[in-house]
Formats: sequence, structure tokens, C-alpha cells
Amino acid sequence: MHTFKTGGTTWFLEDQSLERVVEELGHEPKEKRAHFIWEHGKGKVFIKFFQERGLSGLIRNRILPRGKKEYELSEKLRSLSILTPKALGYGVAPHGSYVIQEWIKGEPLMAWIDDRSKRQQLTSALVIVLEQLKAKGLRHNDLHLGNIIGASGKLYLVDLHKGSLKKDFTLADDVSNVSHALAMLYDSMDEREKAWFFSHYSGDALRGRVEQELERLRRRWITKKAARAFRTTSVLVASRGRVTVRGMEEKTQGEYLATIKKDRKVTVERHTDHVRKIYAHKRRLHRAWKHHVILEYMRLFITPQPYCLQQASVSAPGYVAMEDLTGKGEELDRFLDRSYDGMSGAAWHGFIDAFSSFLAFTLTKKIIHADLKACNVFVLRKGAFLFLDVEDLDFSGFDDAVLKRMLIQLNTTIPKRIPIRDRLRLFAKITRPLLSERKRLLKEIASESLAREIVYEGVGGLKREAWQ
Repeated sequence: MHTFKTGGTTWFLEDQSLERVVEELGHEPKEKRAHFIWEHGKGKVFIKFFQERGLSGLIRNRILPRGKKEYELSEKLRSLSILTPKALGYGVAPHGSYVIQEWIKGEPLMAWIDDRSKRQQLTSALVIVLEQLKAKGLRHNDLHLGNIIGASGKLYLVDLHKGSLKKDFTLADDVSNVSHALAMLYDSMDEREKAWFFSHYSGDALRGRVEQELERLRRRWITKKAARAFRTTSVLVASRGRVTVRGMEEKTQGEYLATIKKDRKVTVERHTDHVRKIYAHKRRLHRAWKHHVILEYMRLFITPQPYCLQQASVSAPGYVAMEDLTGKGEELDRFLDRSYDGMSGAAWHGFIDAFSSFLAFTLTKKIIHADLKACNVFVLRKGAFLFLDVEDLDFSGFDDAVLKRMLIQLNTTIPKRIPIRDRLRLFAKITRPLLSERKRLLKEIASESLAREIVYEGVGGLKREAWQ
């Protein structure tokens, strides 16, 4: 290999003509990960930078830099007929490393994830990749759909620096590959699709282990994203007690207009360009912000768009600034009080379909609202829905007891005049994709609701109603 030094980085290149390319990179990037595409010869090259942080990162960069590991593993995989972009060299810098690869024109399998017409093609592709990795003994350790590239009818593996070739490929290695491959997809797969996948890959015996690992990975991912909520990341910018969602920096400069709500827990103010939710207690403030950040990373737009967190100080409590929903709709209890009587049967059925789809979708994502009163659901005029009181979200999933509690809360905070048949139709629609045995749960919701008072915010203010 050709060795070349420039800008504090030592390069190890298979082609001396790559000197011109790496010279143009300049100094080390400040980002944790950085990617570049450069013209080279008749094609293009892809350059990836891995930044190392802390003492352990600097030691790793001295012993086995990530760029070098990816280069070496890529060469080994190609010798085993596992498709991966050809590695052309690597570079070692003071605080990180690079790998240079041929650029593959294609798209990651992640691009297919929301296209139901490609679902069979996607799961079939995963079976092919996983069978090949098992046969060759490769544990990838980060085999998500973004790291499998489809190009010219072939599948290429990328992002290899965490991977390892195993002399003895164990069940744990297999479970790891399958779990990472399915992590982005599994919640949206129906039972038929799941059964097809496991029947075509290793059989049903693997399914229980994979589902346990998927839950562990999901919880770890949630914990990691929550831990990033107060520092600068790809999604956030932190500075002097304030954390701002990238792209929202100009959204929180507006002047105060009015106080919308005030109680012992929160004060809600309207400003000219945002709503400010001020928390009396730091713990509740931080929980709300962590939940906002987790949803930003998940790219789930099921709450008002957050703008920034302002930490509490000695002289002022902290707050979250967010999207102002004024004129965009109203809370579910007000909406039903205002609109239900004028709804046609078709309109009500359409509403049930939309609302049940929203709740079922969030539940399949293992997201619940611990205080699912109708006032905490916002009905947008365009027909979509949002959760309010983000601090009361929970990402730990649900069981029958949790689902029953949520639906009792909902059932006792909408107007009494909505008849039982329409309520049951709504709850049956919500639970259909989630439970195989629903009758007992629906009976318990009905009977336990009768012991409670109906309380909701109607068009004219707070209303209390008895079932009888």
C-alpha cells in the first residue's frame, strides 16, 4: 500500500492517485461521523470519518482504528464472496480515522420500509442476507436496514467496523444479526408476515429469542436517546442552559401574549411564535423534554413540534417551547361536544377509523399515554391526531391492564350522549389489531366505567355527568 501524510492524517492507499482526493479533505471533521463523496477517475469514492472521544477512544485509535478495521474486514468479506463496496484504503488522524471505499449507486433497504407493496421483497432480501452471513460466520453487530444497500439487483453490506468473523457461529450470533435486521421493521409487520419470515429463516424456534432481543434493543435505544437529550447531537444544539432542536433556532424569540393555563404543576403561556410550557418541578420538565427528544429521533410526529428546552435557573423555572396549535384544531372532548351531534354515520365511521388507527399505531410502537383523558388528545383540522402532556407518555409498552386503564380514562372523559354502541365500535377498532381476545376486555371497560363519573371540557367549560 502507498503511505501518504497530509493535514495531520496518515493515509494508507491502494491507489496513489487517491492522494489528490484526500488532500482536499482538509482538517479533521468536528462531527462524530462525517461522510464525503468525491469524483475519482471514471467513478466516485465514498469516504467516512469516525471520531474518537475520551481516553478509551484515543486508545482504540492507536491500537485498531475503526477505519482500518472496516478496511480489513471489507477485504476479508470480499474474499468470502460477501458483497461490500471495495475498500480502497484508510487514514489515521489524531482524533479519529477514515475509510475510503468505492461508491455504490443504490438505495438502502430502509427506503422500502413504508412501501407495503415491497414488503415481501424486503423480507425475502433479509432472508437471503441472513442466510449468507450465517453460512460465512459473520456477526455484523449493526445490521439495520440502512446498512444493506440494494444496487443493480444485488445486496451490499456497509458499516462493517463493529463486525467480526466467527470460527464458531453460535445461536447468539444468529439472534443478534436477525434482531438488528428486523429492528426497524418488526413493529409494522403483521402476524402473517412474521410467520412467513421465520418459516423461511431458521424456523419458529428462533422467534422467541429474537423477540426478546428486539425488546432489549428497543429499551437500550430509548435509554441512549434519552441520555442525549441535554447535549449537542445530530438532532440538538446545546448552549448555556438551552437545548434547541436543529432547524428550530428562530422559533422562540416571540413576545408574550397571554397565559393559557396555570396550576401547581405547570403554567402555559402563548407567545407570538410559540407556546411555552413552564414546569414547577425540574423532574417533570426533564421527563417531558426527554420524551420529545426520543420522538424526534424516532421521527414520530405525534405531539406538538418541540422547539427548545430552557433549563431552570435560580431566578426562573424551566420550560419547553413548542408549536402553537391555535387555529389548527381542538382537544378531543371539545371536538366531540361540538361536532358529534352533527356527524353522519359515514363521518363517525371515518372518525373512528382515523382515531383508532392513530392509537393502534402508537401502541404497536410501544408508546402509551399514562393519562389518556380526551383533553390530552388533540384533533387536527386535517384529520390527524396529537398527544398533549408529553411528560405522561411511556415507552415501555402495554399489556391488557394498561390498555384497559387507558380506554377507561378515554371512555369517562367524552360526552355521555355518545351511545354505548358507538363507544364499543371505537374501542373494538382500537383493540382489533392488538388483541385476539377482546370481548372480556371490552366488558370490563364498560362495567368499570359505570363506577366513575364522566368529566370533560365541553364547548361551554367543565362538565360532569352521571351514567344514569
